[in-house]
Amino acid sequence: MTLQQLVRERYKLDDELFLVYDRETNHGGFVDKSSLKLIMGHFRYGYHKHSQQPAEYFTFLRNPADHILSLFNYTKDFPDKYPNLPAEEANDLVAFAKGRWGNNLQTRFISGMDIIEGRENETLEKAKENLRGFNFIGLTEDFDTSLYMLGKQLGWKAFYYQNSNEGMARKKTAQPDSAIMKEVLELNRFDVELYEFAKELYEKQKAAISGLDQKVSRFKLENNWFWRLNPAYTSLKNLLGLTQVSLMKK
Repeated sequence: MTLQQLVRERYKLDDELFLVYDRETNHGGFVDKSSLKLIMGHFRYGYHKHSQQPAEYFTFLRNPADHILSLFNYTKDFPDKYPNLPAEEANDLVAFAKGRWGNNLQTRFISGMDIIEGRENETLEKAKENLRGFNFIGLTEDFDTSLYMLGKQLGWKAFYYQNSNEGMARKKTAQPDSAIMKEVLELNRFDVELYEFAKELYEKQKAAISGLDQKVSRFKLENNWFWRLNPAYTSLKNLLGLTQVSLMKK
């Protein structure tokens, strides 16, 4: 949601930007308009088949342990989005890790393939092959650096953010014990291997940017001060009766 907010500030929805966050848009595709610049959401590799234009892929991966816990808790925060989730999977993390929504989801999405018993490695290798061709790979665990590199690659002049989408279930749920997490990660071993592979590609991206650490440190400092000053700036504009404009538009 944090990244989506930044994107929506910079691209006109339905003209330049198309969002894919439901079954209808996932399966129905999009209208291939020449004005369309960015398609963002949760969809499998291969979604570019709906367009005749050249496609570039960008993705953020997440540590599998954090990813599956986050998704498991998300289903509790928004059960209406998962009406067909079996009760056992909705209430048991290990069962969830075996099911459709919790089993190697990142590998399946990035490969564009399902995992077929006896041919599991084909899906993993396809995901690795696709990642090699991605224009950008970010890591949620290194969000500031990832966001800075993505923004510069997309030509964003300035961008500041605040964290969004901190689920309530996650705050209320106790951390699973080590034995349960070990089983969950074994069930998601392809996502674990894919994540390690993605980290190697990510480090190569970082190494290609001169002085990146200093640039990211400055970005984080500017972001911090922006949000400290933003309430005062907004209050002043309201006091003066000026039309409020989002400060994130640059």
